[in-house]
Amino acid sequence: GTFAIVKVVATMFIALTYVLARKALTYLPNKTSKAYTYSMKGLAFAYFGLIGFLGAAVANNLLILIH
Repeated sequence: GTFAIVKVVATMFIALTYVLARKALTYLPNKTSKAYTYSMKGLAFAYFGLIGFLGAAVANNLLILIH
């Protein structure tokens, strides 16, 4: 019960961090620089990792609740 809630809340905070980082990057004036390009690619990679982690956490929580 409690552990599942902690995992979901932690994942939501990670998602919030992603949103804030993406918002910060959109305010950069030079969107053609290599640093911006690498940052956006890294952020996209982190986003897919976050989705995978959240999916695994939800599946794990469902398995715990079923048993």
